[in-house]
Amino acid sequence: MLSSMRRGLIARWVYRRGGDMSLQIVWGYASKAVAQRLEHFAYESPKLGEYDVRVSVTHCGVCYSDIQAIDNYYDITTYPFVPGHEIVGYVTELGPAAIGLKKGDRVAIGWQARSCMRCEWCLSGEEQLCEDVENNGVWFPHGGFSSSVIADSRFAYPLPDAMPPEDAAVFMCAGITVFSPLRTYSADSSSKVGVIGVGGLGHLAIQFAHALGCEVTAFSSSPEKKEEALAFGADDFVLAGTKL
Repeated sequence: MLSSMRRGLIARWVYRRGGDMSLQIVWGYASKAVAQRLEHFAYESPKLGEYDVRVSVTHCGVCYSDIQAIDNYYDITTYPFVPGHEIVGYVTELGPAAIGLKKGDRVAIGWQARSCMRCEWCLSGEEQLCEDVENNGVWFPHGGFSSSVIADSRFAYPLPDAMPPEDAAVFMCAGITVFSPLRTYSADSSSKVGVIGVGGLGHLAIQFAHALGCEVTAFSSSPEKKEEALAFGADDFVLAGTKL
């Protein structure tokens, strides 16, 4: 269940089954310079790498790090820049060594679309810490606010048929960010979990922790978030700045 705010920030794209992808022209929205508004942008689709898949985008969520990237907050953005890293779509083309997928599969892609597979982090199974991080993002060369993207097939994840695409898209960034620590620390019915903030990440953290059977306490500086937090599954609500 997504908050109305997150649902309102989902960009929807039309996927045309059986469409001609041979033209290899991608249509999207790009920022042409630092902090500029997005505008229509067309570019030639990059060639597939050995393990890559091309994915026709149907849905892409909006994350605040997209805004930061548009503003070049991390000093690594190149322009024109097409944001978007909470992606759902259909596989339309595969590289010669792509694995685990076939044409027509519905997949989700997060911010990481590849890794070097050679550095110490990749070799130890921690690809998210890959030393080549600047070139690993799905926005390299362009992201999900477009008609298609490419990604290493090992970073494109098949989706259950019953999962709504607008939910799956957000799970690929905000969702996985809060789900990962719950899995890492084996949260279960014996766990007490505190969630600080009932926003884009917090509202998902509450739902995940509740589903895992945890005792969940939500912390927020906004008293109006209490009703929402309890509806998402929090057992208790603490207004930040008050004494426990």
